Amino acid sequence: MENRDTDTIIAKWLAGEISDEEFVQEESHETLEAMKLIASEVEQWSIPPVDKVQGMARLQERLDQTKQEAKVIPLGRRWITGIAAAIALIAVSYLVFFNSDDLMQYNTVAGELEVIELPDGSTATLNSSSSLSYAPKSWPKKRRLKLKGEAYFEVAKGSTFTVEIDDSKVEVLGTKFNVRKRQQFLSVECFEGKVGVTISNSDSTSVILAGENIQFDGSDLTRGRTEDIKPIWIDGNSTKFKNAALGDVFEALKAQFGITIEYDPKVDLSRKYSGSFVHSNVETALRMVCDPLSLSYKKAGSDNYQIY
Repeated sequence: MENRDTDTIIAKWLAGEISDEEFVQEESHETLEAMKLIASEVEQWSIPPVDKVQGMARLQERLDQTKQEAKVIPLGRRWITGIAAAIALIAVSYLVFFNSDDLMQYNTVAGELEVIELPDGSTATLNSSSSLSYAPKSWPKKRRLKLKGEAYFEVAKGSTFTVEIDDSKVEVLGTKFNVRKRQQFLSVECFEGKVGVTISNSDSTSVILAGENIQFDGSDLTRGRTEDIKPIWIDGNSTKFKNAALGDVFEALKAQFGITIEYDPKVDLSRKYSGSFVHSNVETALRMVCDPLSLSYKKAGSDNYQIY
């Protein structure tokens, strides 16, 4: 490369046309590490929708921290200009890619299930009031998707398969598992193979095997056993829980029937519940949850209920 134009070198590195070693030969180790930081940060921006303001604020904070930790490194005007150009280039590429028609997105409403076949032959069964999205163009290199709500996955063997749920993620190679995240409640059940669960941007990952589950209520993490061979909600008739937080159960009930629920202050949503509710009738479902816990409910509107 005879022309050492920083912007051109950065663009070639981003496109994968030159290696890290070639980049360092033309620029420096410091520039390479900064570029990796930027690329890593942009990759974490939420989609869709794209929160550009929050993403850039987080990026600036990370860059400021990096500069403070490496004060002995002289930053020339040309280096800073190149980094600024890189930020703009990555941000524009990010917005163009994830706002293009190539982003596949699926949404279900209350009481609806949808089976989605992914490009590698894996399948995702999307539960009620849930959404799933992924980028087909990058799928062969990086099997990654975003989930809101609940889905059951049967993953074909291959590279790492990642499900991102807010600030948590589930990673597998080839397996069968269920993920549910509604409000602060996260539940992951493994039915076959092995699953790694990283919660709330933690550096540690919990690994569960077939027949195990992890539940997180926003503060406490618990492990348990899974007796079924797949989630029973897939048959469309009922939803089952074992030692789940009551708040998690009511969130699933709200998603299934498209209702809102108000709680009396005395109702402890961290209380554990084991049982199920049917999908055929909302009031029958409410009784199945409330009666074993000595709770009551009443209708407060067309689609609103109060628990006390």
